[in-house]
Formats: sequence, structure tokens, C-alpha cells
Amino acid sequence: MNYKYHIDTKVYRIEPYENYVRITGWGFDVNNQNVSFAVKMNGENVEYEMKSIKRLDVEKKYSRKCNVPVKSGFNIKACWPKDSEELEKLEKIDDKKWRENQQNM
Repeated sequence: MNYKYHIDTKVYRIEPYENYVRITGWGFDVNNQNVSFAVKMNGENVEYEMKSIKRLDVEKKYSRKCNVPVKSGFNIKACWPKDSEELEKLEKIDDKKWRENQQNM
């Protein structure tokens, strides 16, 4: 896979009822292959919610070189492991869930 991506923001939230990280950015495969995400925190995969969003800025920048999906942006909410009081490490997102989610929207 050959893909382009960027993480725009990572916001850490500690709430009385949950602790989570909100991650925003964009990504796509330059050859129009399926791309998906996994989120790993403190060394373990965690469940997350993701919304695919339109990114006209990304489309404008890359549309001449690549086939950019309409919804190349993402907004991810990932709660860190329940047995951990602290988030020790948020690892880089890899490719395991994104495009299928995008196609279902």
C-alpha cells in the first residue's frame, strides 16, 4: 500500500465517566486500495468510533495526482484501556478499518 495521511489533532480528554483521545486528520491510498485503521494505546488495540468526513482541502491539493475519496477525512474517538488509569502511549494509527467505514457512510 502506498498512502498519504496526516494527523491534524490529538486531544486528550479526562471526563468523570470516560477517558478518551480525539484524533482528527485525513488519509487515502494513492492507488485507490482499501485502507482501514487500528488504534493502539498502552500496547493494546482499543475500540474506537470513527466518522469519515469530506476534506475539500485534501481533494484540492491531491486530485491532479491521485484519485482522492470524497470523504478522505476522519474524526476518531478512542477510549483508553479500562484497566489503565493513565494513557502511557498512543501509537501511530495503522491501516485497519477506515475505507470500509467510509464506504458505509
